[in-house]
Amino acid sequence: MKALPKKLLLSAIAAVLLFVVVRGRWTQKADATIFCPAIGTETVQTDTAHTYPFQTVVISGTGYVPLCGVTVQVTRPDGSIVVGDGTGTPGSDIVSTDATGSFTYLYHMGNLGGLYLVSVLGENGAALTGTWFTSAPSLSTDKNDYHPGETVTFTGAEWQPGETVSILLHEVNGPCHDRIRTATVDSSGNFSVSNFTLESHDLGVMFTATATGQSSGFVARTLFSDSTIALVQSNSARNGSATSLSATFTTTPVPGNLLIAIAGTNLESTISMSSSGWSEAINSGSNNNRPSQAIFYKVAGASEATTVTMASTASRSLGLQIFEYSGLATTSPLDGVNSNVGNNATSGATNIPPTTATDDLLNRRPHP
Repeated sequence: MKALPKKLLLSAIAAVLLFVVVRGRWTQKADATIFCPAIGTETVQTDTAHTYPFQTVVISGTGYVPLCGVTVQVTRPDGSIVVGDGTGTPGSDIVSTDATGSFTYLYHMGNLGGLYLVSVLGENGAALTGTWFTSAPSLSTDKNDYHPGETVTFTGAEWQPGETVSILLHEVNGPCHDRIRTATVDSSGNFSVSNFTLESHDLGVMFTATATGQSSGFVARTLFSDSTIALVQSNSARNGSATSLSATFTTTPVPGNLLIAIAGTNLESTISMSSSGWSEAINSGSNNNRPSQAIFYKVAGASEATTVTMASTASRSLGLQIFEYSGLATTSPLDGVNSNVGNNATSGATNIPPTTATDDLLNRRPHP
């Protein structure tokens, strides 16, 4: 066989090396330190949408760059991230895609029920795709946010029938010590108890509730709060001479929020509330050529009316201000009132000491 000229032989060797280098970018052996870049076709799924404690969830992915690494990050219901071997070790696992750009990963469940979030991370920690699944048992509350005086209802499902469940209540940002409530699971694995009432000092506090089955060892968690006081919306109206006046909220008030209406006239008159369901906090009545004022309040109900109407016994210059507050007590929201009238440059009323540090002090001097 006739030998190739040296120049031709070198060219042939260079071509082979070039082919190997170029091809090697896509077919190199899987290496967890070389993470998959995003290509837009990545998917991930689980073999079940709902599982149970101590079971194994199969997480699989397709559409990735072949033979590279991805991080499978599973965030548990309590916010923690642990590896999938069932030991509870903090962290995430790195798995490699096969020659078809697919992977399979086994995640061994612990005893914690709730929502699990699955994130697949690639090159530079970029999120490529994600999914979620749930695990029994569950714990929920009838509301996410409560007012002082309201009672929390805890509901559980898929617990061991007949067992006792302890519910540990912890204040995330409050001063009180942990409290425990208990529930008994029925024959269907469910429970519902209303045994924790929010107090006035709980305003603004976030709670975690951790339920633990005393026989099964199953655990479930949830969050709820006792809201802080906030002005949701307000509006006002004026009329130079009338016996009635209306003001309208921009949006329908939220059920359970406190509504306040402050009505005033420029001269003596008796003010009343024409809209239904309102209670009178204070009313100065008719005051010998002095302005009159009245303050009304109510707890917003379902499908609350947006328009509030006041009335005056005499045609006067009228003013009406309306407010919606969240985070105030829905039962007996009025602690106390006081007022004063006068025709001096300044006037004032005796102070009313707040019941708690989170009371709302309302002070108005209307003049239409």
